Amino acid sequence: MHHLAFTPDGRQAWLTDHQDDRVLVADARDLRVLASLRIGGAPHHVTITPDGRRAIIANHDDGTLLIFAVATRRQVASGRVGAGPHGACARRRRAPVTPDQPRPLGIPRRACGARSFSF
Repeated sequence: MHHLAFTPDGRQAWLTDHQDDRVLVADARDLRVLASLRIGGAPHHVTITPDGRRAIIANHDDGTLLIFAVATRRQVASGRVGAGPHGACARRRRAPVTPDQPRPLGIPRRACGARSFSF
């Protein structure tokens, strides 16, 4: 596993597995796997929107962000953001993208970077 994020209600954990090109969704209470989402492209970081409705996955090798509906675990949007996205942070309906560079505590430059993707 590479990264994980919890839904705001604390019920689900979304975990990226960039070695196997998938995202696991687990019950945060008992760690039971609820879903295994094959997405390809070496998913790095996952971000859950503050309202808990969307999961944003940075696909490093594909240069894309994938947006999933948390309730259905289905992809609802995607977009090219450039080479090597490592993470994203959620602000309303925009997801600024962080390049593949180390950041202290995962905090991107200028509060989430300069590039952004609308969804």
